[in-house]
Amino acid sequence: MKWRVLSVCSLVLVLTQGTNVLTQRPSGKWWLSEPIQQELLLTADAVNQIDEIYEAELPILRSGYRAFIQLDKAFDEMLKRDDVSEAEVAHEVEHLEAARSELRKSRTLMLFRMQRVLTAEQRKLLDAYNERRREERREERRPRDSWGRP
Repeated sequence: MKWRVLSVCSLVLVLTQGTNVLTQRPSGKWWLSEPIQQELLLTADAVNQIDEIYEAELPILRSGYRAFIQLDKAFDEMLKRDDVSEAEVAHEVEHLEAARSELRKSRTLMLFRMQRVLTAEQRKLLDAYNERRREERREERRPRDSWGRP
C-alpha cells in the first residue's frame, strides 16, 4: 500500500511540473553550466576561451551540416532513379562521405581546442562527469515495471 501511495505521489509531482521535466537535457554548452563550472573549477577566463572557440566554429559546423544534408538528399534522389549507374553512385558516395568526414573533422578539432583550455585535472573531472551522464542516460532507458522499478 505504501508503494502505491508513493508511486501516485511521485507521478502527481512529475505531472504537475510539466512535461519539460521528463525531457530536460543539459544545454550543449556544458561550460556555461554553473554546476559543471564548479565541479571542474573553471575560471571565467577558461569559460570565455571555450565559448570563443565554440562561437568561432559554429558557423563552419552549420555550413558543413547544411552542405552534407543537401548532398544526402541529392544522393537519396539519385538512388530512386532507374537510369543511374554504379559509377555515378560511387562518385556521389565519395562526395557525400567527404562532406561527412569534413564535418566530423571540424567538430573533433573544435573539441580538441576546447580541451586544450582545460588542465589535465579538469579533463579528468570532465571525463568523470561525462561518464556519470552516460550512466544516467543508460539508467533512464532501462525497462521498468509498472511500479517504476528496474
